Amino acid sequence: MTRIGARAFSGCTSLTSITIPNSVTNIGGYAFYGCTSLTSITIPNSVTSIGDYAFSRCSNLTSITIPNSVTSIGDYAFSRCSSLTSIQVETGNTTYDSRDNCNAIIETATSTLIAGCKDTTIPGSVTSIGGSAFWGCSGLTSITIPSSVTSIGNYAFRDCSGLTDVYCYAENVPSTGSDAFSNSNIATATLHVPAASFIAYSTTVPWSSFGTIEPINGYVISDETTSFSIAVEESGKAVVHTHQFTGDWEALYLPFAIDYDAIKADFDLAEIDGIVQNDDNNDGIADITVLSIMDFREHMTAPNTPYLIRAKNAGEQTIAFDDVTVYPTEAATFECSSFSKRYEFTGSYNTLDASALANRYVVQGNELVKGASSLAPCRWYMTATSKTGGALNLPNRIRIMPVEDVIDGIETLSDSPLKGEDIYNLAGQRLQKMQKGINIMNGKKIRRIGQIAG
Repeated sequence: MTRIGARAFSGCTSLTSITIPNSVTNIGGYAFYGCTSLTSITIPNSVTSIGDYAFSRCSNLTSITIPNSVTSIGDYAFSRCSSLTSIQVETGNTTYDSRDNCNAIIETATSTLIAGCKDTTIPGSVTSIGGSAFWGCSGLTSITIPSSVTSIGNYAFRDCSGLTDVYCYAENVPSTGSDAFSNSNIATATLHVPAASFIAYSTTVPWSSFGTIEPINGYVISDETTSFSIAVEESGKAVVHTHQFTGDWEALYLPFAIDYDAIKADFDLAEIDGIVQNDDNNDGIADITVLSIMDFREHMTAPNTPYLIRAKNAGEQTIAFDDVTVYPTEAATFECSSFSKRYEFTGSYNTLDASALANRYVVQGNELVKGASSLAPCRWYMTATSKTGGALNLPNRIRIMPVEDVIDGIETLSDSPLKGEDIYNLAGQRLQKMQKGINIMNGKKIRRIGQIAG
């Protein structure tokens, strides 16, 4: 006998083991398909070809050894063999190999992994994962795909129902069959990818169907984040911040520095100047109250510092950084004062509810709004207190305005001598000379844009 014909033992559910004689050179398609009780099989060194689906659905087969005589293995030959834990190709086979003791069959010429099991480790030299390579590996819970992989075939991880984590190190998203992960419950699994490629994976089928996508060696801060905590400083981390931006000014408070040059094409960034009030009628009640902000003009932001950010285009956008230092999360406070009031801008890494925000202001729709229903993590809120014990007399909504537009009619001085004038800052402190930004001189707000003499 030189051949085991197609479907020769197909569906023999009581067959537990078989020894193929040394005269056999060919195992036909579907030859042992669905032999669900088959636990072991010995393939002699005379066999040169194994047909399509030859051992498919042998659900109790635990190990397989490919002799060095085999030069052809058909499609899906070992698919849906859910109990496989050991796959070996004998040394000396010139067509296939199990390099690095990977527990898989690799086509040597193309470096394509064509059959794996739940204990497979994909070598860093593999460039392609073939169609159905892991089909039916229900015991596979985690798999690492090296950066060398450029393509993944259809059904490669089909019916891998136990899959919880996929680590894909390829910075360029591999060309992937749309059904590569079908019936593998990836909606509840986590995909780990390089931070620089986070957006690409998040927008490419089927990778985008994973329930959670995270950067390798880093963190994701998203609208679904309910709290964020870092206990000690960590260097060399990847951080991804994804958010549904409104196109208005929004609060931003992060435990790492942002390279503004890297995002300024898509975002505006501002820092807090202070609360500005005008009492036009001199009746002790502010007629105008605004939060004055200044364009951010530095290269890097400071961690754990309140800022405002505005997307130039509304919608979900992602800020991704690689190799950053993440600092311990802390509720740091930026403070400014007027004659009678103290304003504190405090960052938060936890979700705050209405009770926590009852007397605080949060950023909403280009305003500071008092008594919001909630505040997401990585935002900040403002608290106002009286320095004199008197009434605050603050509106429930405070408009956010660039410093240039704060008060109509602000005068601008540059390189002009100011002798004999009383000059104050917005906190009411007397100054020897004008400072950068808004000053008060003779009861009038003056903006300094140049170097003032005197």
